[in-house]
Amino acid sequence: MMKEMTVLNSIGGCASSQLFKIINDIGIESNRDHFHEGINYGRCKHTLYPPAYKQIDRAIFVVGDPIDSVISIFRRNMAWTHIQNKGLPLHPIRTDNVELHPESKEIYRVHPEYRLNYTLEEYVDGGIDWFMTYEHIYNWTRPSRYPTLVVKSDVQWDYAPEIFMDFLGHDRVPDGYVKKPRNSKIDLVPENLQDEFRDILSTATQIYNSLPDFQVL
Repeated sequence: MMKEMTVLNSIGGCASSQLFKIINDIGIESNRDHFHEGINYGRCKHTLYPPAYKQIDRAIFVVGDPIDSVISIFRRNMAWTHIQNKGLPLHPIRTDNVELHPESKEIYRVHPEYRLNYTLEEYVDGGIDWFMTYEHIYNWTRPSRYPTLVVKSDVQWDYAPEIFMDFLGHDRVPDGYVKKPRNSKIDLVPENLQDEFRDILSTATQIYNSLPDFQVL
């Protein structure tokens, strides 16, 4: 008998890796185990929309404050990797299978060349959210064909019994699932860039703020 299959996803930069590692360590079948033949795990973990694979039985989506999440991506020099993991090309893109914000028509990458050390200053100078954070949150907080647990990253530990016991069917909350301090805050952004930075992520921040801390769709 096949185990139930759980897809794990987050917007990135939001303390989801600890949760996802523990889920795999306790033997829960997930995209980390299964989607390996021709499919990159990082892209499953950060894909913009729920995968339609028929073997998926349920999903967990961890969503963090967009401001803190994007700062974390740049603090760890992960901008290019994150663009790749989301499956985003570097040229004008058509997103027929992604729900865009109504004002979005095409999204242009400002720096098309391969480079690992993109800076937050370049991101702000580009004037758009390279990571499509609004679209990512929107798509994962709509009902899909399988139940999806949505939890805000900064309170995920408060809902440990609901995650592990109620949703995943585990017999207890695993040891080691404890809150760790976060290092990515707005004061890491140069003061002269903070207003523009917030503007770029304003729609993503609005949809994030509209969500409950925890829900199962």
